[in-house]
Amino acid sequence: WMGAPIHVTVPWYEPELSESRPSETSWESGAKHSRLAKSPGELPGELPASSHANTSPINRSQFASNPLGYELASFETSDSWEFKAADGNQQRGAGTAVWLRALSRAAISIWLIGMAAMILFALADYGRSVRGSRRWRAANGVWRDEWQRLLAEAGVRRAIPLLAADDSGPMLTLLPRGYVLVVPSRFWSRSNPSEREAILRHELSHLLRGDIWKTWLVYLMAWPQWFNPLARGAARDFREAGEWLSDRDAARTPALRIDFLRALSRLVELQRPCTSVAGHCAHAHPLLFRVRRLLDDSSPKDSNMKRMLLTAMVIGLAIVSMVRVELVARETDNLPPAVQAVKEKMEALDARIESIQDSEGGLKEHAEKLKESVEAKVEQLKQLREMPDQFSDEAKRRAKLFMTNEEAKQLEAVDALLNHPFRDEAVLLAGYAAKQSEHEAVRRKAIGQFIEMGKDGYPALALCYEALNTKDRIFLVKQTAKLDADDRAVLIAHMLKDADDEMIDVLLSADLPQERRLLLVGAVAEKKGQAFIGRIVEMGDKTEGDAGLLMLYAVAKSKSPEHVAKAVRVAAKRGEAALPVLAAAFKCEQPDCRAEVVRAAKKIGGEASQFIIQHALTDANDELRTAAEAANGEK
Repeated sequence: WMGAPIHVTVPWYEPELSESRPSETSWESGAKHSRLAKSPGELPGELPASSHANTSPINRSQFASNPLGYELASFETSDSWEFKAADGNQQRGAGTAVWLRALSRAAISIWLIGMAAMILFALADYGRSVRGSRRWRAANGVWRDEWQRLLAEAGVRRAIPLLAADDSGPMLTLLPRGYVLVVPSRFWSRSNPSEREAILRHELSHLLRGDIWKTWLVYLMAWPQWFNPLARGAARDFREAGEWLSDRDAARTPALRIDFLRALSRLVELQRPCTSVAGHCAHAHPLLFRVRRLLDDSSPKDSNMKRMLLTAMVIGLAIVSMVRVELVARETDNLPPAVQAVKEKMEALDARIESIQDSEGGLKEHAEKLKESVEAKVEQLKQLREMPDQFSDEAKRRAKLFMTNEEAKQLEAVDALLNHPFRDEAVLLAGYAAKQSEHEAVRRKAIGQFIEMGKDGYPALALCYEALNTKDRIFLVKQTAKLDADDRAVLIAHMLKDADDEMIDVLLSADLPQERRLLLVGAVAEKKGQAFIGRIVEMGDKTEGDAGLLMLYAVAKSKSPEHVAKAVRVAAKRGEAALPVLAAAFKCEQPDCRAEVVRAAKKIGGEASQFIIQHALTDANDELRTAAEAANGEK
């Protein structure tokens, strides 16, 4: 459209006629206007007759070269030259107006295209989030309970589901169906409850303030000025301000700050940050500045002087670190061999704890996949049960025997189900027999049958489990020794969710690899809280070798002074092997714990024990030193 001819009509200007046009046409066009056909003396505002040298009529050739109908000689006055100059300015003004209109049209077109592009990009990003949400799955019960507890404390009544994803989150998202909180399963499974709670409080803060729809509103206001970097920067600053506020709510106390910083540091390692129109990601903006912000409430601004000081500090720290490495190496070399051995044992125990925590993520992923496959198969079996006409003759015969409710006939109905030609029918019969039979022998026969089927029999277990009493469940645990170790660990973990104390003892004493057993102990401790830590000390006392020592060591590192002291007393029975437990408990800055550590060290004896006692007696804390002196003076 910019190349199209533009016609502009100016009332006081007659366009110049081209000499290339036929003279007849020019004359006829000029004759239609009476003022052009008149002689100069007849024109309005004409000059006096005495000023014209020639008063003859205008000929055609003269008109063709002079469209105003005057001889050029007649305009050789100052007034006529001013008229000609004004006429030229008017022509140039008309051309400028044309270009201004063209430029304004182009600018408006570019602005509209930018507006359309921005909204299309936003809609595409939101669409990707909605499509990606189809791959998200419901979080497990423990994670869901943590989130629901925080919602209840905040007075949020509407349901905000907690979903797990492989490559998204943690992020509060507003989907067409409502708010959803998605968390990365890998990070979530490797985090402890306090770290998860810190992230959840951050996202809950976004929810309570309505940050998502407020951010949408701000971006909508900035949308018409998409070309303006100041408007875009203001929108980004508004979104970042919401992150600062959520960080503040998640880290109100020093203890909460430590948990939140630890969670953020691990989150950056395990999960790439993401930004989306649909929601707010907990670590989408620069982490290092956020950590600095949390540690320093004054929020200092950058300056050239501060950059210079920071550079100098980095160089200084680099030099100091090189010196410190040598000093630490010398200090380590000067440690007594017995103390060095204790230190190495503690490092080995810490590495084992970390390995167990890392294995939790893999086991949970295995559990999710197993759950999905079993639930899908259970639905198929329920549909099969609704169509008895589709059963084979053998299945119908067995069903009739079971319906008699006689123990002998029911035992016959579930006998040798492994040899049944149709596995789905066999699984369905075993599951419902274990669920509905009044006879213990029949139920246990059915349990044994579907356990023998291996993975194929898991849907039968899902069908009957809720109906089993405690004795049947204990029998089931013993039967699961035939299953795959990971599958058995998943089953026992599921049974622990609603187990009473008697059942917990049975489940945790099940024959499992030590790593899996310790993982289950940790899972129960996470669910039961402080009340179960005392049980862990008892289990550690009864468990021989490094497995029992690891339980006591983990308790000694906990924040419960009562249980730390108990773990030290129990560990002292192991002699010098208990020294890592004493060293871990030494970090508990409670007088009772310090006194118990000194008593245990005196009982164990040896070079490493004397090293612990000496440090306790020279502690800078008067209260701890007094407790150590009192315990050391006991007989």
